[in-house]
Amino acid sequence: MSINRPSTIGTGDHIEVSPYTSARDAFGRSRVSQPYTNFDTKFLYDKLPLLWDESVTGGTSTHDATNACVNLVVTTSGHSVIRQTKARFNYKSGKSQLYLFTGVIGTPTTNVIRRVGCFDADNGLFFELNDSTLYVVVRKSGVDTKVAQSAWNVEKLNGTDWHGITLDMTKAQIFVIDFQWLGVGDVRFGVFVDGECHYCHMSHTANTNDSVYMSTPNLPIRYEITSTGGSATLKQICSSCISEGTLDKHMSSAESTPVFINANSTSERYAVLGIRLKSTHLPATVYVDNLNVLTATNDSLRYTLSLNPTVSGTFTYNDITNSYVQIAVSSGGNPSLEVLTNVGTKIQEGYVSNALRIADIGIEELLFLGSTISGVRDELVLSVTPLAANADVYGSISWKELI
Repeated sequence: MSINRPSTIGTGDHIEVSPYTSARDAFGRSRVSQPYTNFDTKFLYDKLPLLWDESVTGGTSTHDATNACVNLVVTTSGHSVIRQTKARFNYKSGKSQLYLFTGVIGTPTTNVIRRVGCFDADNGLFFELNDSTLYVVVRKSGVDTKVAQSAWNVEKLNGTDWHGITLDMTKAQIFVIDFQWLGVGDVRFGVFVDGECHYCHMSHTANTNDSVYMSTPNLPIRYEITSTGGSATLKQICSSCISEGTLDKHMSSAESTPVFINANSTSERYAVLGIRLKSTHLPATVYVDNLNVLTATNDSLRYTLSLNPTVSGTFTYNDITNSYVQIAVSSGGNPSLEVLTNVGTKIQEGYVSNALRIADIGIEELLFLGSTISGVRDELVLSVTPLAANADVYGSISWKELI
């Protein structure tokens, strides 16, 4: 049943603000100008491969600099294109989580499914255009609960509501999803039109469900298109994840045991330490915040923090107790057996002089540990290269885990 959305509910001196107004967040608090942005992207120059993974089967994924977007195209049955952030974004209990997505879903097409939202193969929230029917969807453990546009309970956005708005999927849209997640709560789906957020459907689970409505609230952003016979395009433009409230991270921190290596050759990059998520903790939010490098000899060296390098030797990852991560530790040796044969992507690089002999390096909170769509985990590796032979080096990594 459709709800006639008033701006207020109540009579007399007792006035309550409607849950359908965009002036309030998912917990009913007045929206103020203090949101904390967990993540945002725009595609001005490329497809941002450090932040986004993609899985392309038969279709194409092409950056369009003129229109600052990525075009996902399928042309025949079996084609699919998925683009998903490597990181999942931490949800703070008791805070409203707000996601914004822009894109063009495209002309409704038989035998094509297009989805935009915060989700992966297991859990999440998204808009879905399936053939010609538009849905909002809540996914838990791979099971989708769909509500078609004709059954949306706030505004159907089909021209029959009091605003007279009809969504045109061939035009660019600003999609909105915000939610409560203390295991249960409300999810609100909507769009921005003419500068106003119009909520179209609310999913209620408190006092309704007997279990959580998603297995995790830490969700990636994802755009996907799949063909079972049709040909169509999905245009990905911008997206953002915002925690609505003051910054209160409730972090735990850990530091690896300092590791000693013999860095004997000036032509090698010696791996010191590596860090990655546990395979069972892919929704966790973890980032490296500090590196520490010390030369025990009177030598200068170069240090590098690399994303997904290739490391030779016995560089084996093991679980850290009471942590979301695994670390790999150099065996040291004389010389060290673990060297980088491919540096990967350099995240940070610098030098330790023989005068100071120590570097305490803070890392900006820019790159969270993540994984690909198929679950391959990103690895961050600290390595050193001596500027003179036979340097003795210690190194450590500290990181933050958002809980």
